[in-house]
Amino acid sequence: MIFDSLHLKNFKSHADTKIDFNPGISLIVGENGAGKSTILEAISFALFKQHNSKTIKDLVRNSKGNASATMNVSLEFTSNGNHYKVERSHTKSSSKAVLYQKFYNKSTKDYQYQIMCENDKNVNSEIKSILQIDSDLFLNAIYIRQGEIAELVSKSPAEKKKLIAKLLGIDSLEKAWENIKPLINDYENKEAELKGRLVNKDNVDVQIKDNKLAYTNLKNEKLEIDGKIKQVKINKDELAKQKQVLDVNRLEYTNIKNRIDNESNDVKRLKHEKSELQFKLDEINTSEKEMKRLEKYVRKLPVYLHFEECSRKILELNKEKEDFEKDLKMVKNHQEILNKYKPSYEKYNKFGDELEKLFEEKAKADSQFELLNKIIFDNNELKKEIKEDTASLDSFNRKLVSTIENETEYTDVDNKSPDEITKILNKIISDLEKSLVNIDEEVKNKTNEIATSKEAINSCEKPLNDLKNIGNKCPICQSDISNQKKLDLEREYKEKIISSRNKINKDEKDIAILKDKKDIVKSKKDTFNDLSNELAANKYLIDRLIKNSKKYEENSHEIEAKKHTKDNLLKINSDIEDVRLKRKESKEGYDQYVGAKKTIDTYSSENDIKNKINQNRDEFDHTVRLIQIDINKDAHLSADISEQELRDRIEDLKRKETKFNQLKGFIKVKSSYESQISSKKESLKFKEANLEKLSKDIKNISYDEEKYNTVVSNLTIIEDKLTNLNKDSSKYEGQIKVIKSNLDNLIKEQNEYTSLLKDYNDVQTFISYLVEIRSLFSKDGIQEDLRKLSRPTIQKYTKEFFEEFNFDYSDLILDDDFNVSLYGPEGESSLDMVSGGERIAIALALRLGITKSMSNGIMETILLDEPTIHLDSYRRHELIDLLRKMSSLPQMIIVTHDEELESAADTIIKIKKELGVSRLVKDD
Repeated sequence: MIFDSLHLKNFKSHADTKIDFNPGISLIVGENGAGKSTILEAISFALFKQHNSKTIKDLVRNSKGNASATMNVSLEFTSNGNHYKVERSHTKSSSKAVLYQKFYNKSTKDYQYQIMCENDKNVNSEIKSILQIDSDLFLNAIYIRQGEIAELVSKSPAEKKKLIAKLLGIDSLEKAWENIKPLINDYENKEAELKGRLVNKDNVDVQIKDNKLAYTNLKNEKLEIDGKIKQVKINKDELAKQKQVLDVNRLEYTNIKNRIDNESNDVKRLKHEKSELQFKLDEINTSEKEMKRLEKYVRKLPVYLHFEECSRKILELNKEKEDFEKDLKMVKNHQEILNKYKPSYEKYNKFGDELEKLFEEKAKADSQFELLNKIIFDNNELKKEIKEDTASLDSFNRKLVSTIENETEYTDVDNKSPDEITKILNKIISDLEKSLVNIDEEVKNKTNEIATSKEAINSCEKPLNDLKNIGNKCPICQSDISNQKKLDLEREYKEKIISSRNKINKDEKDIAILKDKKDIVKSKKDTFNDLSNELAANKYLIDRLIKNSKKYEENSHEIEAKKHTKDNLLKINSDIEDVRLKRKESKEGYDQYVGAKKTIDTYSSENDIKNKINQNRDEFDHTVRLIQIDINKDAHLSADISEQELRDRIEDLKRKETKFNQLKGFIKVKSSYESQISSKKESLKFKEANLEKLSKDIKNISYDEEKYNTVVSNLTIIEDKLTNLNKDSSKYEGQIKVIKSNLDNLIKEQNEYTSLLKDYNDVQTFISYLVEIRSLFSKDGIQEDLRKLSRPTIQKYTKEFFEEFNFDYSDLILDDDFNVSLYGPEGESSLDMVSGGERIAIALALRLGITKSMSNGIMETILLDEPTIHLDSYRRHELIDLLRKMSSLPQMIIVTHDEELESAADTIIKIKKELGVSRLVKDD
């Protein structure tokens, strides 16, 4: 693979950098931090999306005002005679990867790129197929990092062996060997867990055997009981047949006997009922005689009750007559009072009507008077407000005119309208705001210049301090420099520092002046803003002044028109007081009239009362005649009978009436009793005849009660025995089910143990496999085999590279630990025995030999990042000489800050960083 070109856009510190790579040694030089190593990182990113940042977002250069920049890396390279281009880009929201291949277009007769594949996964896979290396192999083989060559010289044998293992990828086997151990521990824990769960397996097998034996024994015992149950059932059936025959005769016997008992009971019942009915009939006959005796008293009760009612009514009519006479007298007296005070009553009402009209007139006059007072008060307030607004407007106008004419070029402001003044103020404020923006921009520019100057000072101070402390050595690459070169560098750094500091002082003074100017302009702007706001407020004052003046004139005219209101109100108040005195004089007669009127309204009229007295007299006479009729009906009644005696006689008659009514209801059922007695006699005769016939029938039935009881007793015993046998059978059935269930559970548990045992054996087998695999990945396993397998190839390529340096050695041998031995005229020499230059040559040849071995013998290019770092001056010179002699590699790209390497380069690519941006410096 040969790199042709690289184009970076917004990649880390590179804004837009285009580099063309040529065959031979290409040297990328520049100061520390200039962005040299970023170029190698960009190549790795373009090929396999590998980078050193935490996230891909950290690769994107975000400049001020370009927060959403697109990062893009484009790499053109040649492999196996074919030309390719890979592009990767990243934005804030997406990533893109495209791989192109160059082909010859016959129609255009020109070379063009055609898309081979897109997206990260497909591009990575295709590049891996084209180059026959993956990302790890690229980083370990082609990309030689800072210090790797120095480490091959300075490291101990063990450390060097570890470094070579890492480069060959053998360290991943060591990591796998370490990572398998926790996995083995996990499975060993699982093995112990399974073994613990299998502890009870033998006990389950014994329980299954015991349960099977118990199950067989219970089955046999149940079969024996079932045989007994069968024989007992036969015996039970025979007794049941005997009982069935006896039950037929017993049923007939029992039926007839029950009928005889029922008929006997019916005869007894009928005789008793007939006796009861006869007794009640005798009582009814006695009651009829008593009713005839009481009937004459019952007929007297209505007469006595009527006499009592008339006597009570005579008393009520006498009381009513007295009340009517009193009412008549009361009405006559109050009628005389009404006639006497009627004139006073009419005068009082007349004066009341007059007062009501006067009060209505007074309310209107009061309203007019209050309105007049309010208008007078409002006018006084308007007068004060007009005076204050006039003074305020005059004061503001003087201040406004004075400020504008003194602070600006405007004149004759006093004669301009408010709208014209508003436009002037807006123009002044706008101009001041623009001045503030210009001042802020100047301050911002000066601040940025100060930051740039400070960054320049910082970039000079560290190298200047290093020059003072390290003697005649380059502070960056440790190369030797002359005293003159050192003095030139010191002078250059100091001049740059002094120039930057002077620039900072000047910029800071300018910023202070600008800030003072800004304060003055801001103060003016605030003043004119206040004037503008006050002018807007004063426009309201002008409108209010015009409105208040107009209102003041209107109120003055209305006050003049309403002057008579007060005189009118005084006259109305005087008239009200005169009418009140006249009304008060007739008040006593009015009250007498109203009192009598209220009283007389509660009574009926005089004629009505007289009519009621006449009606009372007529009703009294009628009632006396009715009493006389009652006295004629009964000799015991008289006008002189006392109220108590009359009450006692009435109560005695009511008791006799109650007794009469009771007896009357009682004798109504006489015919029913007579009918029932006749019916009972007929039923009794029928029942007695039927009883005689049943007694003859029962004597003709052959039935032995003792024999029947013996059969029933024997059958009961057989049934009890059968019940007990069935209980025993059910008990055995239940025990059999329990044992069967236990047996099923145990068998299920046994199956689980069988499965666990299989898992246990599988885990043991898997652990043995893991142990074996781990032993293969150990240092004495595949790692050693890979070292042994790769050693001859690495030795071959190392020797080829070493021979290019033309040292006086005939052979180079690597042992299994990659220790180097050289064979020359003086025999075998180890690495410790050779010169410094030879050691650097061996390290470089070994590193390139490893690279070529990992590239399957095809190595067209390598990338070296600061190869001279960590080397002393002598070894650095030796490495540079060796690089000059390299001829077998078509392309070598070296990143360095060591200027001495420039003599070994075919192409020099200079990178410089200015204001944080890396760029390619082109030679003039």
